[in-house]
Amino acid sequence: MNEIEAILDDSLRQIAAEGHSVEECLRRHPEHAAQLRPLLEAALRLHGLTAVTPSYAYRMMGRAKLMAHAEARRTRAPRGAHAAWRLAGAVIAFVVVMLLSTTALAQAALPGEALYGWKLSTEDLWRSVSADPVSVDLTLAERRATELTSMGRDPRGEARARDEFHEVLSRLEAEQDPKNGPKIDQALIAHQKQLLEAGMRDKKLDDLVREKARGKGKKP
Repeated sequence: MNEIEAILDDSLRQIAAEGHSVEECLRRHPEHAAQLRPLLEAALRLHGLTAVTPSYAYRMMGRAKLMAHAEARRTRAPRGAHAAWRLAGAVIAFVVVMLLSTTALAQAALPGEALYGWKLSTEDLWRSVSADPVSVDLTLAERRATELTSMGRDPRGEARARDEFHEVLSRLEAEQDPKNGPKIDQALIAHQKQLLEAGMRDKKLDDLVREKARGKGKKP
């Protein structure tokens, strides 16, 4: 690792783990500021969230893989391009690792928290590429029910959680494949019980459970 690579790596670490700004990093290395600024600004622009701290293992794994890829191109790349490839690899590694870390941290986010929107976005992506979107929706319904029971003392958060819960319920309600019916029914009853145990009710869920019970010829 040459001097500029070491400085870039250290600057990325300071930004991610210690909350330093780009300007603070540049002031520490004024002789390399012209080279560092576009790389650091690109990393922050691509990532968009600087307050998330990736684990050391994630950071090293991502950097090692991408730097290895850059190193493998050395025999084919012109001499002047070697440093550019290695620097680009370090920046890409930083962005990839930060995104992975953000996604992992977002899974525990609740409505009203900074990463909740990111959590929903990654779930939408997961559902869009899944071969079994109903199974994904069943998992998401479970998450939304848990979020709802966690927001009892936060009216605004509860309203957001309920809206997101209803969105998943609507998709499950619209499911037409009969083979998915039993597992959907079982999940809805479990969610109803979960809310009742938390001292909560949800009219849309109750109506859906009642409707499905009537469809089976059972008492509502």
